[in-house]
Amino acid sequence: MAYRLLAIAVGSGRAGYMFFIGDRLTKWEMSRQAAGSPAGVQKVVSRWLKDLAPDVVVLERLTKSSRKGARVRSINAQIKALAEQCGILAVETEQMSGFKNKYDAAAHLVERFPELIPYQPKRPRFYDKEPRTTVLFDALGLSMTTMNISTENLASALG
Repeated sequence: MAYRLLAIAVGSGRAGYMFFIGDRLTKWEMSRQAAGSPAGVQKVVSRWLKDLAPDVVVLERLTKSSRKGARVRSINAQIKALAEQCGILAVETEQMSGFKNKYDAAAHLVERFPELIPYQPKRPRFYDKEPRTTVLFDALGLSMTTMNISTENLASALG
């Protein structure tokens, strides 16, 4: 039986997820509310967990050297707690490595998932804001990192 993996990435003012059944990408979504107030996080993420019924939720492991702020750290902690309250395994992992930047990683990922081409973020000029779809590719990178863990290790973590 294929496991159901929900990777959630939180950015500045937005959150996004990628949902896999086995190695097949089946759904993705972005939300401003899921990165807003604690009540908004509760409402949106609870709906995602109920509707998608994942076996595992993947979040970014935020170290002390991470550039993510206190708000993102708090939202990640809240999402992890919601997953655990639902009896869902919550895993924290690093982002994909081996790329010069997140835009090169996104270009690599759309080769494997061409349905995401319309969402591919373009590198902004230094004075522009980060593209809002970047959070989707952050979630996809978390998914890929987790799926690259041996299936046996992931299966044992799932019980």
